[in-house]
Amino acid sequence: MTTKVRSRAPAWDLFTARDGVDALAGDLAVTVSTEQMGPARILHLTFPAGAGTNDTGNIGRVSIAIALGKMPEATLAVPSADAGAACVDAVAKWLDVPVPRRHVRAVAQPPPVTVGAIDMGKGKSGRHVWQLVQLVLSYDARLYLLWRVAGTEAFLCEHEAADRERVIAELACALRDGVKLTRDTPTIERPYFKFDGQKSNVVPSFWAQKLMIEQGEVVRMLEAAGRAHVDPLYAQIDTAFDAWPSDPHAAAIRSMKLPVNGSVGAVWAAIAHRGAEALAPDEVAALRDKLRSLAAAQFVRRLFQHDEVHALLLR
Repeated sequence: MTTKVRSRAPAWDLFTARDGVDALAGDLAVTVSTEQMGPARILHLTFPAGAGTNDTGNIGRVSIAIALGKMPEATLAVPSADAGAACVDAVAKWLDVPVPRRHVRAVAQPPPVTVGAIDMGKGKSGRHVWQLVQLVLSYDARLYLLWRVAGTEAFLCEHEAADRERVIAELACALRDGVKLTRDTPTIERPYFKFDGQKSNVVPSFWAQKLMIEQGEVVRMLEAAGRAHVDPLYAQIDTAFDAWPSDPHAAAIRSMKLPVNGSVGAVWAAIAHRGAEALAPDEVAALRDKLRSLAAAQFVRRLFQHDEVHALLLR
């Protein structure tokens, strides 16, 4: 941990918790405009002209929908692959690492991608208020984003010098290529319990043997617990989407406010480039299904805790 004041970001001395302590790059200044949409603050970042390493003349632009609170997340969307590539070039030049080759399956319009976010708090510098968020691109690829809440100043700040190449690799996949990094080794398939299409890490036969009950009873109790969790959420999702044809914008905001992990990112990803009014009926239906899947996944994540499964099966 270091308490070094970051001279290029006027409010950096307000935030002293850092993991990286070695040879951190100076903060990268960008321009930001902000808007509020439901629980999300939309940050439109523009990188300085000529900050990238290529000669195409593109200016890096990315919009980030940030939702904080109990379920923080950040969804990144670029207007085009060229704009995303310019963002990657600018960050790579800032961190002094090479830009990876374009993926062979790169797409013309990278889809929005949701990453983890950690709220690092607010602080005041004079009469101005700053917000700091840690963007978690992957476990070993993180950046800090610091912006003036009512202004146009923002800074990208390095998290760990050893992660630079991984940061650029993740950004290239998300903002330029639209292709996810894949595992080098396949996962082992086991007879896991699935709930509404979402796979858990629970093997019913193990719990049946452990608790000396029938395997079918294990599945029944987990299904009942899942239904009790998701049915109220499904009802709220249906209520929000039933209003979509009459008032798409209000319905989108209501959908973002649902107590479902990932709802802000899913809705923003669907409307970032065109707006809620432009979604076709089949796209609205697909978004509804997406939120229902997220609600089911929210229950399944509970089952990754051994004590939670034990408690559910002993009710």
